[in-house]
Amino acid sequence: YGYVSRDGRIQFNNNMPSVLSVSDTPENVEKILAAIREIDVKPADVLYTVQLVLGSEADATTDDDLKNDPVVKELGKLLRYRGYTLLDGTLVRVINRENASVVLGPKAEFQFELRPEVAGDAKAPVIKTEVRLRKMSFPGSEKPVATILIESTLNIKSGDRTVVGVSKLDGGDKGLILIISAKIVD
Repeated sequence: YGYVSRDGRIQFNNNMPSVLSVSDTPENVEKILAAIREIDVKPADVLYTVQLVLGSEADATTDDDLKNDPVVKELGKLLRYRGYTLLDGTLVRVINRENASVVLGPKAEFQFELRPEVAGDAKAPVIKTEVRLRKMSFPGSEKPVATILIESTLNIKSGDRTVVGVSKLDGGDKGLILIISAKIVD
């Protein structure tokens, strides 16, 4: 309203709050449009690729899809797991600063949640991502019990792929490995 002259008007309909009607001198209308363009910016869309991998100390079998995976090869050098099995994988698309949640696992026993926050400039954006992986169990009751396996906040460059964390399963010789990549999409 600071750009509107005495004879100008800005109107909107409560049923369509994202639509404005502006009438004023051409110079003032251009100033108003410039201000709107500056503040009315579409939030970034972030596309995540999520892989839930099971590492095993006892079983040396590795899925064919994972044998040539550079991240899994690096994990083989760093961790004591001998074999790797892909339990589940999915794509998650979420708007900047919004929450997303998906169910993962062969028995839908894992809940994966994330929240991105895009920072930095357009040439080198960084996606700060809050991640939580929980195992859901139903021990004799109707209410599920959630056990947090992995909870982390990490910075990912658009297009990069990283291991979020590793969580032991039931104290045994197996562990869950959460691998994600993030990419800002237009």
